[in-house]
Amino acid sequence: MIEMVSNNVNVGSGTQMSFTENVGIGVDFKHQRMVAHYQIIENGNTIVGDIWAFQSNQTQYLLVNGTCSVLPLSINIPNGFPTNSTKLPKTRIGRFLVDVFSFEDTSLEINNQVLYDMSACAIVSVSIANKNQDGYAIANYFEYNNSVDKTLFDLPVECQSGNVVKLSHQKYLNTLLPNSFKLL
Repeated sequence: MIEMVSNNVNVGSGTQMSFTENVGIGVDFKHQRMVAHYQIIENGNTIVGDIWAFQSNQTQYLLVNGTCSVLPLSINIPNGFPTNSTKLPKTRIGRFLVDVFSFEDTSLEINNQVLYDMSACAIVSVSIANKNQDGYAIANYFEYNNSVDKTLFDLPVECQSGNVVKLSHQKYLNTLLPNSFKLL
């Protein structure tokens, strides 16, 4: 479970968003697939939905309000911990000792700092700041489980039928999801 709060964080093309987000997420690093069940609150609007993403066929399925849409995969699903990081000195979050890594995302003009538990191979928290310091976000990770439940990646009936709507990524985001979804 990830809980995120943001204030004017860069989400792409000069766009900044403020939102809160709760997401249950599962990532299979070995097979590069991901599932997320999310609730995003932005400008007083609540969006609840699900996403299944598969690197192998470059496809993602989004289920919102009973409608399933299939579209090209818009992100790279990781196959492990990113290698483009800078390791910073260890710190404590409460009494819990964590490693700290810094990542730069030049496309969004943001910096990320990740608090990471190396012994459990688990992200603890991520802070995101716009490079010009006018926006930020923090995401905390809860209920970590270091195993994969293969049934999480089974598509629901709505996404298996002939009624699946095929959309381009941009059209789908413009009609059903806030830009903040890109941060998942």
